[in-house]
Amino acid sequence: MSLWRRAQLVTVHGALMDDANGTFAAANIASLHANLMLGGKLVVPSVATELTASLTTSGCVSGRLLGGNLDSLTTTAGWALPPLHNAILLLEAVNMELGHIDRQLTMLTRSGALAGVAAVALGQFTGFKPSKGCSVVDLLREHLGALRVPTLGGLPPGHGEAPWSVPIGAIATLDALARQLAVQGS
Repeated sequence: MSLWRRAQLVTVHGALMDDANGTFAAANIASLHANLMLGGKLVVPSVATELTASLTTSGCVSGRLLGGNLDSLTTTAGWALPPLHNAILLLEAVNMELGHIDRQLTMLTRSGALAGVAAVALGQFTGFKPSKGCSVVDLLREHLGALRVPTLGGLPPGHGEAPWSVPIGAIATLDALARQLAVQGS
């Protein structure tokens, strides 16, 4: 986020290894290769079996793809987080307690950091412990639904099985009906 804020440098967000087995996943290799070597459009499909897939709404929006890991993103607020106005916000998280996610999303919302976000792209939310009466999906629905913007869940960037890499800072189109995020190369 700091590189985008200070130099408008497109970077790559993505886990380099498949956390499930500690190897480079074929999907990650392909998406990383596309990001670094091809420079064309990367079409990231929503995966119906991903936890966040049920949070998909409707709408089609183009904007700059910014964001990444929720914990890292929240840490940048106040010093390195660029303005997110008209951006497609990518969020993914791993091994966090629900209270931690609630605090982070509340802080980002109340600080005004999420004001004007054009859409939300949800990657993998993995490693969450069940809680009485509330799931990570319920929590995300509550916070992100209040933004009243198109949301596309089920995207493969993150820390789960076969994670994809995506260019952060590039122009993207989130199409909830087609269930895909198309990101232009840098």
